[in-house]
Amino acid sequence: MRSIYFTAIFSFLFLFGCANSSSHFQSVINSKVDVNENTTVVLATDFISFINKYYPPAKTTFLIDPIQKSSNFLKNMDNELRKSGYAVTFNKEDTVAIPLAWKVDFVTQNVIIVLFNVGESTLTRQYAFDAESKAYLPKTNYTIRDMTNKYYDEPDIPILEK
Repeated sequence: MRSIYFTAIFSFLFLFGCANSSSHFQSVINSKVDVNENTTVVLATDFISFINKYYPPAKTTFLIDPIQKSSNFLKNMDNELRKSGYAVTFNKEDTVAIPLAWKVDFVTQNVIIVLFNVGESTLTRQYAFDAESKAYLPKTNYTIRDMTNKYYDEPDIPILEK
């Protein structure tokens, strides 16, 4: 009986610790994923077309962790956000900015999954490689978590059928 209590307490502390980890806002790209310029532009514009219903351009500043400031993905994301009217800061002291991070991970040979952490919310979507455009294109709709208090309407984004 003691071991059950110990296991329950340990599990709670472990999960609580993971939930409060700063890694939620550290961007990671799996080295198995070829994130070329076409792909980064597709991922950025896809994300922006979805998020603008929650966070309007010209009124929103995103905070991006400067650790990966030299990555091409970050440069393209920063560029696409700014072109769309968003402000971007790398200053962690900015208390008004909304934290933004992403995780790009390998699923299969031609499928990746991208997770965007925006504030306390999470967006996840699968993308499949399209040989014609030489980029990953949306394969599924977004799965969203913690955006229940905001307007939601799936944008008219074509999904790759294969």
